[in-house]
Amino acid sequence: MAFRDKVRTRVGVGQAIQRAGPILALFGGAWLVGQAGPQMAFAVLAMPSAFGILIALRLPRAVSPAKSRS
Repeated sequence: MAFRDKVRTRVGVGQAIQRAGPILALFGGAWLVGQAGPQMAFAVLAMPSAFGILIALRLPRAVSPAKSRS
């Protein structure tokens, strides 16, 4: 029973973190535009996006089950 409670807690914390990201980006991006201007804000926000793309490109490619049956 205790294991199930811990699983629920971990899932809940993970969901909270996932939902907090866009909210922080919304407020942080608006603040950054007010402080540095729109061009600099887009440049600053592009850096983590580019880093995320690099990480995504390094992920292993998945083989779909439909292709492996042929």
